[in-house]
Amino acid sequence: MKPVFRCALTLVSAVLAGHVYAQVTFYERENFGGKSFTTERQVNNS
Repeated sequence: MKPVFRCALTLVSAVLAGHVYAQVTFYERENFGGKSFTTERQVNNS
């Protein structure tokens, strides 16, 4: 892989990594049972 291409690929990967988000689902019981709660944002423990 050429050094210029490798540098460009690394830069693009770093920029895209900052824009990735996750979705998490919490379940009330084991084996995905009970009520569920889904979030895409930080949840504070209050």
